[in-house]
Amino acid sequence: RQCSAYGLGACAQSYGEHFAPICKDALSKLMQIIQHPNARTSDFEVATENAVSALGKFCEFQSSAVDATGLVDTAGLMNFWLSQLPLKADKNEAKVVHDQLCRFLEKGDARIVGKDNANLPVIVAILCKILAEGTSVVNPETRNKLIAILQKVLQTVPKEVVHQQHAQLPQKAQKVLEAAASGQYGG
Repeated sequence: RQCSAYGLGACAQSYGEHFAPICKDALSKLMQIIQHPNARTSDFEVATENAVSALGKFCEFQSSAVDATGLVDTAGLMNFWLSQLPLKADKNEAKVVHDQLCRFLEKGDARIVGKDNANLPVIVAILCKILAEGTSVVNPETRNKLIAILQKVLQTVPKEVVHQQHAQLPQKAQKVLEAAASGQYGG
């Protein structure tokens, strides 16, 4: 499963329009891996994270092919992808995916931030969880960019929403959010 998921992501990234004919079947297989009842158990979590990574590559490099499948549009797929973050089990793939998230956020990709920035509260939580894990799941350069993005996003999210997010975060991520909200987060 892990190798297959990784390979589908690599193909989506590398083969351009030549990948389009198999996009629908590949997307279905990835979704089966991610949605399997045991997907987040220790035996399958690395394979699941590779499938999540592949979905991100489908969104970034095969959006037209994804939209043409009739299964889901790229915006819907990106929402699902976002719901699977952060990654932690496969440290290397986590770095790849979190770097990809950073690129989407730097571009202000509407498919990630959502209509009227609806996904920003979820993004705040994800960024806090990623940053709480330190450089085991994010490269130092990307980490610094994510800190800046988090601080910028916190300026646009209403304070009451930030407080709601705070209550739902693990303790380490709460500390990240507190520091970032006060403008004093440097890691």
